[in-house]
Amino acid sequence: MKSIILVQARQGASRLPNKVLCKLGKFSLIEWVLIRLSMCAKIDGVVCAIPNEANADLLLALKVLKEKIDFIICQGSENNVHDRFRKAIQEEFCPSKNLRKDQINIIRVCADRPFIDPILIDYLVKTSSPDYMTYNHSIDGVAFGNGMGAELIGCNLSQLLFFEDRELIDKEHVTLKIYKKHKEKLKFSIPTEYEKYLKILQNITTVLDTKEDLIAINEIVNKFDLTPYNLNLTRQLAEECRINS
Repeated sequence: MKSIILVQARQGASRLPNKVLCKLGKFSLIEWVLIRLSMCAKIDGVVCAIPNEANADLLLALKVLKEKIDFIICQGSENNVHDRFRKAIQEEFCPSKNLRKDQINIIRVCADRPFIDPILIDYLVKTSSPDYMTYNHSIDGVAFGNGMGAELIGCNLSQLLFFEDRELIDKEHVTLKIYKKHKEKLKFSIPTEYEKYLKILQNITTVLDTKEDLIAINEIVNKFDLTPYNLNLTRQLAEECRINS
């Protein structure tokens, strides 16, 4: 069984247009996300799923980044993220790896999460089940570190979600109906050592959605001298916040 990460990135966000290219310290948001995902040890591939309408600046940034780290670029519908994912699986990743689409777990990552944690993603792979969606981005609706975790859709469930069960389709919020209608398919999974970080980080703004978020995250990056190459960034940030609280 293989596990791949699908990164959903777009430029048309109304609250902060072109946010994937916004700078956080010395790196753009999309650089933060893809560099951090490249440090995952249990992942077999990363696909950056961008809209057909992506402008030249984003395409150039991704082209330059591909010279440093390995990932696949796939373009699809701006508004139909579900179809963009389906295309990325069926037309890009599976053919490139000579795999059937029912042989892969899908990890969904939004490109507005610069502090996404490769350790948490590896733990999802380690504890995943074919028929379940394993997640660690929140606990009972409370965000963990506001965007450091992710969700893994097991191979059997992903087959239903993307190719077989039309009733599960949500064009924008791809996995929403699993949370609403199939809670029995959900499994929370987090490393024991991360539990102590939860209380410290749950109120820290690390999802980039607005201009205010951009300012707040840049303050965190500059104050604690953070870079996307720090594998243990979650621990570092939790310790810094505890000391400075």
